[in-house]
Amino acid sequence: DVLHKRWAWMEEGRGEESGNLCKTQENRQGDIFTKTETFRKLIRDRHIREISKVGEKGW
Repeated sequence: DVLHKRWAWMEEGRGEESGNLCKTQENRQGDIFTKTETFRKLIRDRHIREISKVGEKGW
């Protein structure tokens, strides 16, 4: 999946490029972190909603 490919690319390339490229990697890492956190929140919110639905049904 795309996220894993980007992580692998970052791991392979870390510390080997010029400072400018390393800065780009830091930015990418921040971007991935933000997306991952957002994704986790979405999953958690959805999970809570599912539990709420189950509660409403009286299960």
